[in-house]
Amino acid sequence: MIYFLALLTILLRLLPHAPNFAPLGALALLAGMRGDKSKVWLPLAAVLTTDFVLGFYPGFAWVYLSYGVLFFTGYFTRQAKGFKRSIALPLAGSGLFYLVSNFGVWASSSMYSPTLTGLVQCYAAALPFFRNTAASDLLYFNGFVALASLVAALARPKLTPEKA
Repeated sequence: MIYFLALLTILLRLLPHAPNFAPLGALALLAGMRGDKSKVWLPLAAVLTTDFVLGFYPGFAWVYLSYGVLFFTGYFTRQAKGFKRSIALPLAGSGLFYLVSNFGVWASSSMYSPTLTGLVQCYAAALPFFRNTAASDLLYFNGFVALASLVAALARPKLTPEKA
């Protein structure tokens, strides 16, 4: 199922969407929650694949690092349930992505002065994009979880009175 979600993520990122409203963060968290550290390549392959089509950008390595951080955030919180899983985890993922990727913008470009003031200006300028990141992480993460649960339920053999 996680491979299907990766393909769906690639498709959704390539379709027109609002800035920073993409399922990559949700995929990274969910792939990590599956409990197999060797799957860290999956969200990175999804973003790399789409970047080949959409184009690379300054500081892209920081974005990739962000998705790696989100993967391991999912991995280390894979036992989360309820509110922690459905709300807190995607929002924490959005916050981590915001902090790491925008630190990268500040550190690797000349858009902002290399001072604490420049870093604060960078984070402030990125706040409008954070709303879309948080909304997309909440929507896609919970949508992916629901889709995976539905597929698992449909794949379970049905017990009839004769089989029980």
